[in-house]
Amino acid sequence: FGPWADVVEKKSGSPYADWFMIQDWDAFERHGDTRDGRFYSFAFTDRMPKLNTNNPEVIRYFCQVCKRWIREFDIDGIRFDVGNEVSHRFLKELRRQLKSVKPDLYLLGEIWHDASQWLGGDEYDSVMNYPFRDAVISYVRDGDCGKFSDTVTGICRRYPKCVLDGVMNFLGTHDTERILTV
Repeated sequence: FGPWADVVEKKSGSPYADWFMIQDWDAFERHGDTRDGRFYSFAFTDRMPKLNTNNPEVIRYFCQVCKRWIREFDIDGIRFDVGNEVSHRFLKELRRQLKSVKPDLYLLGEIWHDASQWLGGDEYDSVMNYPFRDAVISYVRDGDCGKFSDTVTGICRRYPKCVLDGVMNFLGTHDTERILTV
């Protein structure tokens, strides 16, 4: 990613320095696990720095990239990996801009827990329904109808109908143990 390469080369002198969440410039060049807090990264991997998704320039950049994909390739949707680690500010502005280009664009968040706070109509259209997956597996394994019913009822109460109509129900993904082994 060009902005990160520029930061690696120019450190705090890079115009992209604020695009990332770097806490300790003195220790920035150290390689390996980032649990020491020198900068935020996904899974503490130094090769996957987290973007500062509250930065207006970062928001503007990704809005432009996504609009280009919509216009040039007529994409119908975007899935946000680890969607709960993207700022609300980013999602609200991205949605506003992208829906102005393609009103029926589908914005899907990968969130492994209750995603109610992202489903108010101004961020994601829907989410990957991990709680439902877990409820199905638990029911098949344990046979507890009451627990299954409580979980599904809870999902239905927390998520608006328009979300439920388009929620991504599944039993497995590349991120989960395969259904046949659980």
